[in-house]
Amino acid sequence: VKEANGGGVDVVIDSVGSTWGGSIDACAPGGRVVVFGGTGGAKVELQVRPVTLGQVALLGSTMGSPAEFRQLLAAVQNQAWAPVIDSVRPLGEAAAAHEREENGLHFGKLVLDCQ
Repeated sequence: VKEANGGGVDVVIDSVGSTWGGSIDACAPGGRVVVFGGTGGAKVELQVRPVTLGQVALLGSTMGSPAEFRQLLAAVQNQAWAPVIDSVRPLGEAAAAHEREENGLHFGKLVLDCQ
């Protein structure tokens, strides 16, 4: 990215999480990385030096306001929208579900059925 535009970008929008290193490296000095998801898993290893030397800001976002969240809930209730489900597993497979997420093997939500 830096080679393509001559110095990096001002903002990176990252929904993956596990790609923070590349997102930070793509930033121009004083750039921002906005994180709103973790499809790559919940754990992230991060080198602090590129953040501090590049004066990069890491920002978390839900990508919406409380009013927008209420609209989303209404859309789900009306079946106008449905989440992406990777798999539904019995509660006894919770450890396997967590392992799948930690290894970045899932796409969408992992659902545990407690019945």
